Amino acid sequence: MITDITQLDSNGTYTYADYLKWQFDESVELIKGKLYRMSPVPKRKHQDASINLEFALLKYFEDKTFKVYDAPFDVRLPVQNRKTPNQIYTVVQPDICVICDLSKLDEDGCLGAPDWVIEITSERLKTISTRSIICMKKQACGSTGSCNRKKKRSTFTFWKMVSMHLSMSMNRPIFPAGFSRI
Repeated sequence: MITDITQLDSNGTYTYADYLKWQFDESVELIKGKLYRMSPVPKRKHQDASINLEFALLKYFEDKTFKVYDAPFDVRLPVQNRKTPNQIYTVVQPDICVICDLSKLDEDGCLGAPDWVIEITSERLKTISTRSIICMKKQACGSTGSCNRKKKRSTFTFWKMVSMHLSMSMNRPIFPAGFSRI
């Protein structure tokens, strides 16, 4: 049993089966078998934006069969029909995701690309490594855009801090001051 992230080989290749055995407190994601540490605990503005957006989505989808989930929620992205834990090399935890095809849901989370993935970013996350990880997440989910020109499988949306409010049909801003869609 692995109880500390330092016990792992940072250059190793891991599967979802490995991921399930880890018993440390640090949050990680696997992208193409490579281990990535997640950002530390989100700041208050990030949490405000996340909960407000999730509330708006839950309200919008309340009479529909779609499901809305927030992190931590494992999204396992198999390649082709390789769906057993020892064949899955990508496990991510989007800030928010919407799943329309409920057959993708099981007790462990979502098996396959969600229909909508939302990541909330801030100006402080402008590093090359963060951009690379976000790009890899987009590719893993099959999103179109500058990182991936493959057939679209899910919509990937980012929100970043700027000086704007957005509102939906709630008659109030969804996000705290400083967030907009990018």
